[in-house]
Amino acid sequence: MSQIIEFKGTFIRICPTNPSHLLQLKDRGKSWSLLYDGSETMNSIMQIAADNTIILLFCNKGFFISKSGIVWTKIRDRQQLEDLKTDYEI
Repeated sequence: MSQIIEFKGTFIRICPTNPSHLLQLKDRGKSWSLLYDGSETMNSIMQIAADNTIILLFCNKGFFISKSGIVWTKIRDRQQLEDLKTDYEI
């Protein structure tokens, strides 16, 4: 089973059949829909974490953050990640 996180009232998970996709829960828990296709950017998402304002994602190309789950910004260095001052355990 893939990792599931809660973000802004919705549940998000890494697609179990395509690890470059993020899925979000729809229809009151009956189905999952594509939230983000990271095929060109991320290839293989390994872990995700979230608080109430951002999602932190770790993949084969490094760390990325997003405020929506749709637009992603690459974290360039460790200092930039530490400046987020979050409690993520990735």
